[in-house]
Formats: sequence, structure tokens, C-alpha cells
Amino acid sequence: MFRAAPPDGALLPRLKRSADTLELARLEATRLIQAYQDTMRRHDAGQLLEVITGAEALRQHLRQIQTYAQDEMLWFCKAHLSLSAGLRVWSSLPHGC
Repeated sequence: MFRAAPPDGALLPRLKRSADTLELARLEATRLIQAYQDTMRRHDAGQLLEVITGAEALRQHLRQIQTYAQDEMLWFCKAHLSLSAGLRVWSSLPHGC
């Protein structure tokens, strides 16, 4: 005579292994997506260059970039745009801007 074994003894460990394997695959996919995006940022001009119009929009965007910068922030500006914010701002800017 045969008796059915409880399903949890055989199924739960297998489900856990499958879930662990799926989690590892998800983590690897996330890593690959991030690597792809980082690489594309270096090659796609649309990711490297952004045109911002207007003094207030520029100030807000630069503040946001500076807040989230991990190492340093480098940027180019035209002198007449900086002067429009006032001579106090112009004098605080590093040479070459």
C-alpha cells in the first residue's frame, strides 16, 4: 500500500532554491542594466549634453547636480549669463568661467 507524502517536505525546499536562483538572476540583470546605462551615457550625446534655457532654470539645475555629485562637478558658462545674476555671483566664480 502506498501513502502520499506531505507536499511541503518536497516542494518547499525546491521552491526556495528556485526563488534564490531567481533572485540571483534578478540581481545580475540589474547589474547588467546599470552597466549598459553607464556605458550608453558615455557614448550617447543626448546623455552627455543638455541644453538649459533661462537663468533660473540653470541655477536650479546646477544646484541639483551639485547636491548629487559624488566627486566633482565641472561646467562651462558664458560670461554674460553669469553677469546677469549679479557681480557678487561673478566674483565668486572660479577663473575661466
